[in-house]
Amino acid sequence: MKTKINIIEEKYFTTSQGYKLFYKLFRGTTNKSKLTNKLELPNKFKTNKKPFIVFQHGLTGNHTVWNGHMNYMFEHGYPFIIIDLLGHGNSQKAIGRKCYTIESQGDYIWQILKHENIKDYIFVGQCLGAMICLNNEIAGKTDSKAIVLIGTPLRKMVSIFIHPWAEPFRSILKLFFVYFFGVLGMIFSRRKYPLIHYYNHHKAGRIKVFLLDMIGTPKVAYGWTIESMLNINLIPYLNKIKKPVLLVYGEHDMEQLNDSYEQLTRNLNVKRDVILTGVDHLVTLRAPIQLSKEIIKFINEIKYNN
Repeated sequence: MKTKINIIEEKYFTTSQGYKLFYKLFRGTTNKSKLTNKLELPNKFKTNKKPFIVFQHGLTGNHTVWNGHMNYMFEHGYPFIIIDLLGHGNSQKAIGRKCYTIESQGDYIWQILKHENIKDYIFVGQCLGAMICLNNEIAGKTDSKAIVLIGTPLRKMVSIFIHPWAEPFRSILKLFFVYFFGVLGMIFSRRKYPLIHYYNHHKAGRIKVFLLDMIGTPKVAYGWTIESMLNINLIPYLNKIKKPVLLVYGEHDMEQLNDSYEQLTRNLNVKRDVILTGVDHLVTLRAPIQLSKEIIKFINEIKYNN
């Protein structure tokens, strides 16, 4: 009798635009093979009956911010996929401008999910990842059953990144901040950036995490991504999204997100909102087990209601 094992695969996919993206994939029990990262799992778990979970990190991050969730979901038999956005982690560090828009990043994710034939999934997005999720829902590029939004910004991005008083000077700040980093990144870009293992710094302050990410992510990715976050306006289209929603924020998250929280609550089909105590904006790093439990609880609530 062949021994059954579980495999967390590390894979690359080249998009139709020619960009190479990295992701980690767990489908469930399979027969023994030559693939690496082999992990054993009790036979009582039947992952093929559970929905896929799509984990998407934010502007500051890569696949390692989900390590705690990955281990927890693996132990509980939930299949998942974790994708490095273009310019982040092990994905390609491209130099273009349009390739870093929220719309473009969402399209790359959509292509990977279609390539892997992943359907009826739960999309879990943090910050930028949540904005990408919402845009894909509005654009119809999704097969999601429900969505989990973590620390989600909508408008007033200048207030979030800098200070509320800076909002009237949006155009000037875009010129000096966004274009400065974008153009500078294109001129002095490096071909290789180190992979930052964020999970090893889950207790680090936000400033340290930001500086670590500036080492591992091209400035061009920061510049053009922030420009897209400043320009996109999702609020008028939120009522198009009918999927069940779980809203998650940290107790000590940025006050500037209060307006986004109200907009999301007013316009989406929010089944439940969760405020994790003692946690700041970096929810995925600070409280992976708490968050994973809330996601599974949400999935079970949806099953029960259906």
